[in-house]
Amino acid sequence: MSVLEATIFYTRSYTQDLKDEMLFGGKALSYSARRVVSFCAVSGICVLGIFYIYLVGSIVAGGFVKEELLVQLEELHSEVQNIERTALQGGRALTTEFFVSRGYHEPRSFDALTRSRNVAETSQKSRFY
Repeated sequence: MSVLEATIFYTRSYTQDLKDEMLFGGKALSYSARRVVSFCAVSGICVLGIFYIYLVGSIVAGGFVKEELLVQLEELHSEVQNIERTALQGGRALTTEFFVSRGYHEPRSFDALTRSRNVAETSQKSRFY
């Protein structure tokens, strides 16, 4: 072996040892330290898995709630259509008691909807935000 080859060999091994010390903290971890690190890693993965299952479950439960609300909406819509059909049949005079008995609210004032002439001035009084 020439001097140049020996110098390259020893220099390479020395720089590799320095790089290992900077990257891996020098010495190898003891058995107890490896157990602690592996326990923390496994615990972290388990916690993330449980959190993922919780999120997926909440999304699925939200879908079930949405479907249930859609069924209720369809039932209420059909009920309202039946009430309107009954109200429009036969040309009879209907009083407020007819609608109140079927769940409608009696209006407090008959001028509930008014036309706004100047939208810029009445923006603070408007009920639409």
